Amino acid sequence: GCTSVDNIEIPTQIDNKEEIIEESDYTILYNKLFMVSMEFNKMKQGLHTLRIEQTNTERELVELKQKMASISNDNNTIEDTLLTNSNNDNTIIFMSIYNLTDTKKKLIHSIKQNSNFNVILGLDSKYAHCINELKEITGDNNDIILLDYDKLIGKYTSKINNFNGKWETNPSKLGAYDWFNNSTYSYMWYIEDDVFSKDWDVFFNKYKDNNCDLIYKYISEFPSWYYKNWRVGSKLHAIHLAHLYVHRVSKSFTNKLIDTIKNEHNTSHHELFIPYVRYKYNCSYKELDVDDTKYSTTNGTGENVGYSKEFIERNESNLFHPVKIL
Repeated sequence: GCTSVDNIEIPTQIDNKEEIIEESDYTILYNKLFMVSMEFNKMKQGLHTLRIEQTNTERELVELKQKMASISNDNNTIEDTLLTNSNNDNTIIFMSIYNLTDTKKKLIHSIKQNSNFNVILGLDSKYAHCINELKEITGDNNDIILLDYDKLIGKYTSKINNFNGKWETNPSKLGAYDWFNNSTYSYMWYIEDDVFSKDWDVFFNKYKDNNCDLIYKYISEFPSWYYKNWRVGSKLHAIHLAHLYVHRVSKSFTNKLIDTIKNEHNTSHHELFIPYVRYKYNCSYKELDVDDTKYSTTNGTGENVGYSKEFIERNESNLFHPVKIL
């Protein structure tokens, strides 16, 4: 309790300086221990709160999965019967271009020459100075559109920063979905600009006889960045992980994706958010054939710059990603 000032005895003479010093050291040590104890209690409380939040989140995720699993397929069956299979007239290839290198020129030329679909090149507006070089490859100005990140922010707000993933201001994937959603096509193949195929026509023909909402590669394990909450707007978005360097979407799925981005408070990395939307609306899907994903993976860092020309030539697989030098 508090002590009255009248009861405090003030010494008039210091007889033992060593005792005063030892008492001072003890006080300092006590204060330090007290502060450590306080911080430890705060940490325990924080961990307790975190466990509660994690438990609630996992419970919400389980409930969401159960709810989605219980949805009848009847609604989607009616919609799917109205869809035709992919064909040359209703399917577009959208290739995103971040910058322009000699290898990318080869890849662009290859996909335009060796596929029966029309090709749209979505050039990041930060590299608008490359547009004349692209025109020389395409020979048709209508094949090139500029994707502007600031315009996407104006349309969907800064919550899309999570969706864009590693390159926060890269408009490629969302720009492609936004363009496709307003187009007259029924299906869109999205191709990153470091994907190589020995025969694009053979690849596309594998999947033309279906009307799935989504064709992609997916895995059940989550990467390390997920557990660090990097680009994760909500744990509810974690259904599984999608590899999207090559994938196909329907107009129906893209419409649901755009609506979800607009209406939800947060987004997550597109590798999480795409499967979440598919799961949320019970959209039909197909996994890419194993032969087409054998030598396809997400972009590496450091020395892992991609598959070399020599590696591609000595392997019988048709599809390779990433390919940086050809």
